Amino acid sequence: MIVAKWLDYNGIKWLYEIKGFEYNWNGIRKYYPDFYLVDYNIYIEVKGYETEKDLAKWKNVPNLVVFKKNEIT
Repeated sequence: MIVAKWLDYNGIKWLYEIKGFEYNWNGIRKYYPDFYLVDYNIYIEVKGYETEKDLAKWKNVPNLVVFKKNEIT
């Protein structure tokens, strides 16, 4: 994945899908953001599009940054 390569290239420590966050979408479910940046306490999600379900997930994650694929060069 391009984001993982970029993080590695820039010496940024990251973990992949390490913590699940509960959200409600037709019942309680769990969402795992793509990356956790260890030294920054930031979660990153890389997404090609945005849905109502995504918004329900994202609002429950503190320090979340969402990148849409068309925003990554």
